[in-house]
Amino acid sequence: MRLLFVMVFNLLIAPALYASNGDSLTRQSAWTLGLLGLLTLGLSIYLFTVIIQHERF
Repeated sequence: MRLLFVMVFNLLIAPALYASNGDSLTRQSAWTLGLLGLLTLGLSIYLFTVIIQHERF
């Protein structure tokens, strides 16, 4: 379910990123940057949770 959410959310991010840069990025680069951004956000949230609620882990 999370993977589906990430892919749908990336469908919204990648075209916006592609459109904002004009022709300087390829579509694959836009998707890659979108996934990298989502991965970074997810990792940040996870690490913040681990630091705040360390006794659960």
